[in-house]
Amino acid sequence: MIYKRFKQNIQRGKKGGFRGLKMGLPKLEYFTYGVQKATYSVVFGPEGSGKSSFAINSYICNPYLDFINNNKDIDLRIKYYSLEVDRIETTAKIVSWFICNYHNILCSPATLMSRGDRYIPKHVEELIESKDKFFDDFFSRVQIIDKPMSPTEIKKDIVKYATSRGKLEKDSEGLDIYKPDNPKEHVIVIFDTLSNLSLESKGSIVNKKSTIDLHSEYCRHIYRNTLKYTVCNVMHSNRDLSSSNRVRYNEVSPKKEDIIDSSRPSQEANIVIAVFNPAEYMNPNNNLSKFMGYDIPRLGNRFRAIILLKNRNGDTMKRLGTMFLGECGFYEELPSAKSIKEDDYKYVLSKQETFDLRKEVDNKK
Repeated sequence: MIYKRFKQNIQRGKKGGFRGLKMGLPKLEYFTYGVQKATYSVVFGPEGSGKSSFAINSYICNPYLDFINNNKDIDLRIKYYSLEVDRIETTAKIVSWFICNYHNILCSPATLMSRGDRYIPKHVEELIESKDKFFDDFFSRVQIIDKPMSPTEIKKDIVKYATSRGKLEKDSEGLDIYKPDNPKEHVIVIFDTLSNLSLESKGSIVNKKSTIDLHSEYCRHIYRNTLKYTVCNVMHSNRDLSSSNRVRYNEVSPKKEDIIDSSRPSQEANIVIAVFNPAEYMNPNNNLSKFMGYDIPRLGNRFRAIILLKNRNGDTMKRLGTMFLGECGFYEELPSAKSIKEDDYKYVLSKQETFDLRKEVDNKK
């Protein structure tokens, strides 16, 4: 029985069934095979490192673009549990990302919402008005859930969603199996961030660790193994990377052990990715000014290292240099440090946000 299913998967792979959706970072896709079904990933980093942006970039926006451009025959659905930021803020970030991707215009969510002294530029507002159909289609497939939820509440929501689109059954061995109505269904679920899960008791224990452990159990057993969903958990890591001992031994680069609250998600995941900003920890006592061979003082906050710390299905301990546009959460792969040129540095540093100052707009009235 199992051998027959294995051979069926060989044929499915030959027909492109395991190609994986694009993440927008070709080198990372090469090692992870893209966004695959039935895969559990953890993305982590310190607060402000860009880990949520990475999840949106690589598990929402780029997979959706790959779907509409190259994979219309699949049925892509994305559920983003935003446990930190409300839906309007998340929507603004996604719109900002697409404006950058399609039109090379860097316009932050704060500018789109005309916050403080910022005012949305007229040409950007006109662009947004012209994109109604695109975003109507996008949000018909991408659902943002921003209410506080516990692991059990999330499980009920996901199981209800799955059974509205297929059937949960038992196989001949008594194991749970899921049969979607559309065999080409590909569902991605993202949880951002786990430290904000509503606490839930497990026996007599009620704390953050037991809550995250229970959530990870559901991710592994139900969402990945039974439903065959793509799972991405976003987690915090500690900020003590610049401690004296780590600096002394030049071990400032993140490790799986830096993840706070619980180690269980990283243990159960197929893939663990760290998002690292060396500019934040650079000082005379470490070698971060040439992290991965890049000129970090020059790139500054525009650089992020994406570090593949665990990969059950392939190579691990791979590091990728990227340009990060924090204003809209956009990531773009950089040439390797050996091949990066002066024009590449200029390209990164040329990225400036487009916005009107309110007082300048008022003066023109």
